[in-house]
Amino acid sequence: MTQIMNRAMVARDRRASQSGVVDQPVQPGGRDLKKATGNLPQWEGVGASDFTIYTRKDLTLRRGEKAIVTLFVKRIKYGHIYRWAPPNEIEHFLVLHNGTDTPWTTGPCIAISDGNPLSEDLLKYVPKGGKGEVPVTTAINIAHDQKETEVDRKLKAHQPAHNFFVDLVTLDGQLNLHNYGKTHAELVVELRLPGKPLSASDDGKIVLDTKQLKLLERKGTITWTFSVKPGESKALSYGYERYVPSR
Repeated sequence: MTQIMNRAMVARDRRASQSGVVDQPVQPGGRDLKKATGNLPQWEGVGASDFTIYTRKDLTLRRGEKAIVTLFVKRIKYGHIYRWAPPNEIEHFLVLHNGTDTPWTTGPCIAISDGNPLSEDLLKYVPKGGKGEVPVTTAINIAHDQKETEVDRKLKAHQPAHNFFVDLVTLDGQLNLHNYGKTHAELVVELRLPGKPLSASDDGKIVLDTKQLKLLERKGTITWTFSVKPGESKALSYGYERYVPSR
């Protein structure tokens, strides 16, 4: 805090010396704020605009003292979610529901269970009524694997340049999961493909990357959201095509 205040004073003095402006105390008898603002919209509490300010009244610090201040204590609802972006590992997240009367600003968050720390990470801004996610750890109780098979190939399907041909290859894939845990697992699987997605089972959402439309650079994503019971297995199938250089 001392360094921040010192930098602010240096910046103020520099601006004053460059512009010739000198700070002057506010004279009494200023205009009434309501009369000055008229019918302009007013800031009605925390989170009423793009700025979030927490206040604490009746706090006094003597020179040289430091304090850690609790701003508020709230009981909230939370849940669990597992995210998988093949071929990476499945990650376990805590979902925090902001049902309080104020937004949560970005800051470090530590999760503790029965006095034992579970995780510590950065909790990003969560608006009032929104949800925030905090990573916990790699999900070791959900086994997973991915398999792909070439099912069709059109030789020299396109000639993008002189003496350069590309084949159009069609592939089928499958993602397999098994929940060895003791509770339901809510999963979100986001599969990024190096080509154009063609099909997806289990209501998978297909999205083509419109910024990568060149034949050799096409990309797409398939996203699934589902639940797996304890001891249950899940298989997700998909298909896509991509252009590869001919040999």
